[in-house]
Parts: sequence; C-alpha cells; structure tokens
Amino acid sequence: MTKEQFIEEVSGHLQSLMGDRKLDVSWEVITKNNNIPKYGIVVKNFNRYVSPMIYMDGYYQDYLRKKVTIDDVSIQIADTLRRLKENPDRYQRFSMSWEECREKIIFRLVSADKNKFMLEGIPFFPFLDLAVTFAVMVNFTSKGLETLTVTNELMKRWNITKTELYRRAEANTPSLLPIKFQSMTRMILEYVGVDVCGPDGDSDCPLIIASNEAGVYGASVILYPDEIKKLADRMRENLYILPSSIHELVIIPEKQKMSIDDLSNMVSQINKDHVCPEEVLSDQAYFYDRASDKFIY
Repeated sequence: MTKEQFIEEVSGHLQSLMGDRKLDVSWEVITKNNNIPKYGIVVKNFNRYVSPMIYMDGYYQDYLRKKVTIDDVSIQIADTLRRLKENPDRYQRFSMSWEECREKIIFRLVSADKNKFMLEGIPFFPFLDLAVTFAVMVNFTSKGLETLTVTNELMKRWNITKTELYRRAEANTPSLLPIKFQSMTRMILEYVGVDVCGPDGDSDCPLIIASNEAGVYGASVILYPDEIKKLADRMRENLYILPSSIHELVIIPEKQKMSIDDLSNMVSQINKDHVCPEEVLSDQAYFYDRASDKFIY
C-alpha cells in the first residue's frame, strides 16, 4: 500500500469514528525544513479556532513494519482530536494581532541553501551560511513547542519592519527559551566513530552541548546576545562550534587544536549517518574568536 493510499484509508476511518458530518477530512503534502515533504491529514471545520494537521509519515512507517493496523492509527488520531476538541481553551484567546504576538516572537536558524524556496515567502536575515527566521510561540508543553511561522504576508499585516521583528525576537527568545549548556564526554563522539580528542588520548576533552530548555530549534542560542562570548571568556578559549542539528550545537575549546575543514567533514558525515534530513542545520563547522567577538567559517 502506498503512503497516499494509507492516508486515504485513515481519512475515511476518521470521518466515521468522529461521527461529525461537518468535518472536512483531507490530506496534504507540506514542505518542511530543508525542503523535506511531510504528509498530513487536515481536519477542517473542526472548531472556530483551529484546523488540526496530523502528520502521518511516522504512522505509515509503523504500519509498514506491522506495528499498527489502519484501525489502530485511526483510533489513536480520533482520540487525539477528541481531546483537542474538548479542550480548546488555549486557542480561544489567541489572535494573530501584533499586540497579541509581539511578546511571543522568537527566532530560529535553518540552512539557507536547503530552504531557498521557503525563504522566498518569509522574512529572514543571513547569518554565516544560515538563515535567521521567525515564529510566534503559541504554546510550550511536555509534548513539544507549538509555533506559527512568520510569513511576509503576516509581517505586512502587522506593518512592521524586519529590523523590528529581529529586535523583538532577540529580546524574547532568551527569555522564553533560556539557554542550556550540558557537558559531554568524549564517549559520545567515539560512539559515532569519531575521536576528536586527538591521537594522544587526552581524557580531558571538554565538549559542551548548547541548546535551549525546550530542546527545540536550540541551535539558535548562538544568536543570544553575549552568551557564546560569556562561555568563551569563562573557558578563556576561542571555540569551535559544530551545528549537530537545528536543535543543538556542540562546542569545543580551541586548545584541542583542530582543523575547521576536518571538523566540517566530521559534521557532514554525522549529518548523513545520524541526523534526520529535516533536522540537519549545516555541514559547516564554525570558529568563534573571543577577541573580535566574531564567528568565522
């Protein structure tokens, strides 16, 4: 069964399980980060506030592995929709007005090269080989971060400039999604077959994971004012910065004396072998010079 046929079957079951003839259940292909297509079921006429989209790619893979049946998937999604319909409060008071959204604007980092088409329709700023994009943070729960992408059309409706958008995001993001540093031993990179500590077997190889407390789009902490500089000053080192995904960075002090080219090759290989395509940020490693407060690549 193809993915399209699978989704058609689930859509038909959903219509019956929900018992609401007003519901308009259909499916769409949405282009996500890095130009990766994602299949989703869209439920229109759900309520006046939202038209939920349920992404189906994971369900389809489970179906192919015979972990679930079409009935299983349909019942799970129907239960999710019922819970959402019974608890719409978090959406009722939310509007897309600038007054409502301005304190919720956050920035995100994505690959500039892999998202050329998406960037045509949204405001962004170039940063290194990346693009700084913007979103409205709608909700943050234990299940994840709910956001709405800021488009050129939305920015026009708000009648604001890209500079104002960036200024708001720069103020909001560190507050809404505080930076989080976490130590990591050499065991992690050895696990994926890479020894960044050199041939001498130096056991003191401080590796730091940088992200935000939500663990979502955490690579954007590189944009937080002065945070990387403060870390470099505490360590009294320049830093190598490896974009391990859109969600986090790996930071290594310069005392390890590595080559940017070698590190970039390592990042590229890890991206190919261990990172989901839609979560790849860049194949390029960066160098932070604390004297000039500049990033180099």
